[in-house]
Amino acid sequence: MSRVTSLMVVGLLCVCGSLAQTAPPLRNVEDVDKFLAGSTLKECKTHFHECAQNLSDLQQWADANYPIGQRLSAANLQLMTENNHLTVVNRELQSEVTENRVELFFWLVAAGVGLVAVSMTVRFLWRKWRLSPAGKQLAVLVLGALWMTAAVFVALDNPSLSVHPINLAVTVVVYSLPAILFAGIAFWWFEKAPK
Repeated sequence: MSRVTSLMVVGLLCVCGSLAQTAPPLRNVEDVDKFLAGSTLKECKTHFHECAQNLSDLQQWADANYPIGQRLSAANLQLMTENNHLTVVNRELQSEVTENRVELFFWLVAAGVGLVAVSMTVRFLWRKWRLSPAGKQLAVLVLGALWMTAAVFVALDNPSLSVHPINLAVTVVVYSLPAILFAGIAFWWFEKAPK
């Protein structure tokens, strides 16, 4: 429905409403004659002119506010489109967070199982193989070398760390510091007893 048609309907309802408010109930022909000849008709004409004035006021209001409504409607449509896009992005991010949590859980379980397996293997080896102090030193050096090799592979796997050779070397040294520290302490601890 166009704006002009809407205003005409509003004006017609205004006129009909004012007639219905001021007109007495018409039950027979005499009531109709009294209505047409009496002062009620003058009142209805007055209300009709007031409604016509209201119609022009409504027309001015519509001329001023209709463009604002159109602009707000376009902005609303744009915001609804953006909201739908953000809803889709939010769902994707939530599923990604869930996948990352599951992946983190499996990494933690794997690390825990690996640590338990290493500790059980070390206990088993210390009990079954009675190593001399030199053998203990050798075992510590081999474990430290394995740690440093793993550090090299971890650093190579990360492309941001392996961009420059010096960056890669510093990263490997930093990742290997615990192995170097613990291997050095254990090597000193397991040195041969003086004769």
